[in-house]
Amino acid sequence: MLRKLFVVSLLLFLSLASTQVSATSIDRNPVKRKGAGALFQIRREKLWGYMDRTGKVVIEPQFRYERDFFNGLASVLKNDKFGYINEKGEEVIPFKFDGALDFIGEIAPVRVGRKWGYIDLKGEWVLRPQFQAAGELIDGLARVVQWTRVECGNSKVYRNATPPPYVFVMPDVITSLMSGCFPLDAKY
Repeated sequence: MLRKLFVVSLLLFLSLASTQVSATSIDRNPVKRKGAGALFQIRREKLWGYMDRTGKVVIEPQFRYERDFFNGLASVLKNDKFGYINEKGEEVIPFKFDGALDFIGEIAPVRVGRKWGYIDLKGEWVLRPQFQAAGELIDGLARVVQWTRVECGNSKVYRNATPPPYVFVMPDVITSLMSGCFPLDAKY
């Protein structure tokens, strides 16, 4: 517990020490991942869209959240559901998921309710939802997590299906610090 308090205090100190007012801001790191499509994300007001290398808007900002294109598809959030669009902005896989990551390889992790599974490029299930967290494919393998108990910052322990929805992501230092929650018995 003392260690957690020290880490949180250190991060708070560093964030306050580096606070500066700037005329411009970057919402996300603009570096594209290897294999990402040619389009770049743009933001107008609170909505996201895409532009090409020349700066021409290809897909008008209309999404609350978006990801890069992989295998010609990008995960986007519209009307509180994730789906996949092509590089013309056309819906390819319907907006029906509560979470969705990239098509690294030919399958992508998606969340329905509180469980993650995998779909193919047509939106068909390859592996039905059964994990509390799931990662994208790297060299044909993906990391998945199952747990039965998770503890949140207020020392409250939740059982498998009762934690808040934001807990159902791949656990790491950043997500644990931001959410204040971490699995007690994670199996990878």
